[in-house]
Amino acid sequence: MKLYVDTSVLVKLYYPEPLSKRTEELIVNLKQPLLFTPFHELEITNAFALKVFRNEISKEELNAILEIFKEDKTSGTLKAVSPDWSKVFLEALKISKLHSLQIGTRSLDIIHVAAADILNCDTFLTNDTRQSLAAEKIGLKSIDLQYELS
Repeated sequence: MKLYVDTSVLVKLYYPEPLSKRTEELIVNLKQPLLFTPFHELEITNAFALKVFRNEISKEELNAILEIFKEDKTSGTLKAVSPDWSKVFLEALKISKLHSLQIGTRSLDIIHVAAADILNCDTFLTNDTRQSLAAEKIGLKSIDLQYELS
């Protein structure tokens, strides 16, 4: 299995949220590094900056989270990959034209699905039902954390 993990799932590994424990269990059981693109890095960095902005965490907590994040990149827990972004955007546009009218997927979510496809992943892990549907529409096996609990 070659897995692509959406940023919403990665955030749950670094900050306690609903489904964090389940996310950690799934990732540990998979026993493989998590593919990590520059797009993930932007989204995860911004997600935690927004938590500071919203007074959900302190700047000190942000720095601690980002340090753990940095260690995971260095150790290989997060495996840096960089797909051909022009191909990713072309694939995202194709997915949008074929499926967004029916499932209402947001552009940033489609970009992740397209990146997974371009990186030749076969499985997509998400916390978003519409993104999960988009992944399935292009032939990826999708694991939606919201439904994995049942």
